[in-house]
Formats: sequence, C-alpha cells, structure tokens
Amino acid sequence: MDAIIERISKLIKERKMTANSLCAELGIYKGAVTEWKNGKVKPSAEILIGISRIFNISLDWLMLGEDKVINLNDLAQYELQLLKYFRQLPENEKYRTLGNIEAKVEIYQESKKEMPILRKMFFEEKKEPFLVETETQYKEMNIAQGNFLAAGAGEILQEENFDKITFPEIEVPENADFGVYVSGDSMEPEYFHGEIAWVKSTIFINYGEVIALAVNNNSYIKQYRDSGLISFNPKYPPIVINENDYTHLFGKVVGKTSHHIK
Repeated sequence: MDAIIERISKLIKERKMTANSLCAELGIYKGAVTEWKNGKVKPSAEILIGISRIFNISLDWLMLGEDKVINLNDLAQYELQLLKYFRQLPENEKYRTLGNIEAKVEIYQESKKEMPILRKMFFEEKKEPFLVETETQYKEMNIAQGNFLAAGAGEILQEENFDKITFPEIEVPENADFGVYVSGDSMEPEYFHGEIAWVKSTIFINYGEVIALAVNNNSYIKQYRDSGLISFNPKYPPIVINENDYTHLFGKVVGKTSHHIK
C-alpha cells in the first residue's frame, strides 16, 4: 500500500471515522478510499489538501511522513501565498508539483545523511565558525610588459608585449583576458599607481563603464561617458575625443589587484 494511503488509513482509524464518512466530508464518491488502498487510483492534490484540513495535519506529514502537526492558521504569509498559487494550477500540474517537491525534499534529506559527523562538528560542537584549509590555486596571466596604462598623463600600451605572471586564482576575475599596470593618480581613489587592472577584451561598451583604450599616442583607464573620458580624480579634466583622433579600444576593466611595483 502506498505510504500516503497508509497515513490516511491511520488517520481514519485514530479519529474513529469511516472511509465513507471521510469521502462525504471531501465531497467525493463512496469507495474512493478503497480504490486508493487497492492502488487503482491516487488521491488528487486537491483531495490531499482537503484531508490535511479535515484532520488538521500538515501536508509535510501527509506526503512525507514527518511527524508534524501544523494548524493552517499558523502558516506564514509566504506559505499561504504558495498555497494560493498552487490552487490556481490545473489538476494534473498540482500532482506533478507535489511530486517535484517530494523529490526535492528526499534529495535534501539524503544530503543531510551523507556527512553526519561533519554536521555535528559544525552545528553542535563548534561555537564559532571554523575554516577549512584548502590549497591555493594559481593562474598565469598576460600582463602588459613595461608600458604602464596611464591613469594620469598617459603612455602608449603595446599590445604585443606581455609578461607571463602567476597570481592566486582568487585575485583574477573569471572574465579577465589580460592585465595592465596603472600609472598615475587620475583614477584615484578607485585605481592606484602600480596596481594591476584586469581587462576583458571587447568592442562593446556602455556609458558608465571603466575602459582601457589608446587615444593617439597615449593609453588610458577612464570612465566612458557621453561627455568624454572621465577621471575619478576631480583635478583631471575630461578627455574629449575628436573625429580626427586615433582611438583603439583594448576592452573594459573588470577588476584589479594590488600588485604594486617593486
């Protein structure tokens, strides 16, 4: 017999009801409970909700056998909201949704059983969070060689000249393609002289993004705005690009690391 049907039969017996009286309260045909027991049909989601109301038990217990008794009046607002949306589903979707929820709960319960010792260490024995030592992962990146990307007066950035430098992986954004040294103070307090700015190669940029580009013989990190190239340091005026200027976009800045010059 299905576990849900066993629990329904247990409820009928404990409350000294009959199967027919339960069917009457649910407004369904007599003999439905017998058919459930024989495995001919299964109670619909709407019927299961009705049973939970009649016996004042939770769907958790009815569906999963958890020993909980919850008054529907005690449900949180988000639980009532879920129930409201659940009732708006077609009958076949309700049963499918219940099945999905049951499967997720089973997966969650199994995951709790996999590491009982670790759970005990963390939740019961440890008064403070503890750190698990892990081996540091490193990543080799291309860094522009000897030519500092200007965050001040500006110097040329040679794309073809790169050094391979290894960094802790956690310091390098996943979408970074290469790094460039920052020179000058025009982007302070966000970017400081000697730091490495991480750049993602792209030709698509939006207003407000910090970009790396060359203008004529100089290269810069600046914020791209409709008014020009903006420095974060207010002592530097915007750089206005004219139609006769040579420009080359290296990409947009996606992060930085405080790897200072030695």
